[in-house]
Amino acid sequence: QVQPDVLPSTDFKDVFSGFLQHLKGQEQAVVQLPDHEPFLIHSILKNGDILLRRPKTFQVIRVKRSIIRRLFTTVQKARDPQKLAARLDELLAGENIPAFEAVWAQFSSFQQAYAEAMRPVVPEPSVADPYREVQMDLLPDGVLQSSKKYVLILEHIHLVDPDVLFGDALTMLDSRRREGCRCAQSVLLPGSKTPFTLPPNLFVIAIAPHIPAWSTDLAFLMNKTFHFIPVQSNERDQDWPVIRSIRTKELWQAINKVIHRHADQTLSYPGAAFQDCHHLKGLKSLLSSRILPYFQWIALVRDLDLSVLYRDLFGSHADSLNRLDQWKTDDFRAILGLHRDEG
Repeated sequence: QVQPDVLPSTDFKDVFSGFLQHLKGQEQAVVQLPDHEPFLIHSILKNGDILLRRPKTFQVIRVKRSIIRRLFTTVQKARDPQKLAARLDELLAGENIPAFEAVWAQFSSFQQAYAEAMRPVVPEPSVADPYREVQMDLLPDGVLQSSKKYVLILEHIHLVDPDVLFGDALTMLDSRRREGCRCAQSVLLPGSKTPFTLPPNLFVIAIAPHIPAWSTDLAFLMNKTFHFIPVQSNERDQDWPVIRSIRTKELWQAINKVIHRHADQTLSYPGAAFQDCHHLKGLKSLLSSRILPYFQWIALVRDLDLSVLYRDLFGSHADSLNRLDQWKTDDFRAILGLHRDEG
């Protein structure tokens, strides 16, 4: 019988979508219960139904997404074990019980890992330190990989008050529900007063021509939050580090290629909406109007001899699923609308 699990109130659509991506990414496309013969995954249909078959057989068994959803809802709301058992029998009447049990067991395991990763972080008093390093827990396999990735470019951040930049400008991303992976975890960026959620599929690049010598707070916060790469006017003499697997020279060239391409275009280019947006109020208004899901970069950068500051905001543990080495140079090319032979 399908056993009730402790399932937090998590949106089924998001969890099941991640689960299907997890199945597709397995080295062995199987589902099974412990000590039972496995089911091979024959295919996954567009509607989310999973087609299974036993090894050495050609009979295909359909595990319907709609029934898994009803199981999910029923188990969440169940209070009486006897009534739950009767309801599960009713839902699975006429279906291949072992196949559904195998899928349900693996789905439940994935859902619990997903829920654990999404659990809000309750900060301890020490977290109030404004210069604490960023910490993020792991996401379940298949979540970040299946997400549409976004790049947020923050332009001329040297002109912004540090408390505003690190306390408000990034914090306001908390309310966004982005296309693709909508899950997020709590983090505390240097200078932020409270933790906020940052999407794991968002990569942040900050650009400034220089940091004023008098702005020691800003310099400190930036060095704590971003990798700092001073870009020289003669790029041939530039020391271009490789941070994780990102070749920073190629990333810089890709950004500049887009800058040249779009710098003289009119408002027909979506990003041009940000040309006259000089205040947080205007930027927040644009974000709240749901512009962000329709293009992948925000600021039209007109000064080419700039410094690029950025850091992996998504964890630094070797086994972290949020590590930057999942971001390849081609990801940035695709995001910025470049072909493989450009930049």
